[in-house]
Amino acid sequence: MNMSHTPPPPDDREQREAQEWLAQERALRDERAGLPMDAGDARVAQYRLLVRALRAPAMEPLPADFAAQVARRVEASATLGDRLEQWLLNGLILVMAAVALYVVASYGGAWWDAIAAPLARMPSGLGAWLPVLGLCAGGTWLWDRMSDLGGRDQRAHAA
Repeated sequence: MNMSHTPPPPDDREQREAQEWLAQERALRDERAGLPMDAGDARVAQYRLLVRALRAPAMEPLPADFAAQVARRVEASATLGDRLEQWLLNGLILVMAAVALYVVASYGGAWWDAIAAPLARMPSGLGAWLPVLGLCAGGTWLWDRMSDLGGRDQRAHAA
């Protein structure tokens, strides 16, 4: 065990505070006198910058309806973006519709032949079963929707 006891370093806080106070006062005095900045003393130079900032006139106060003005600007820019997006979307839909019409006009006959050929080889009684197949698919879809609604109602009541 080390029994040597070293005394704590002397408390020089008062001395450091006094030096800071003197640097602040010197910066204020030099700035008021308009003396050039001394590059050798960085602490005084920093305080002089602070003195200049504090002497500068304060900002103009914000208008009373500042928040309302900002909200109006945000809404205006948002509506402008929404309108631009809607115009671009409408233009894209028109271009896609024109391309679809061109493709159908150009290649429609080949498509119809490709669809009609397998239908011609199917049994003759198949046409009577297609509505039944449609009703089964529709009934299954409707059953799934109705059972999902019942489950949603039960979950809502449980919560």
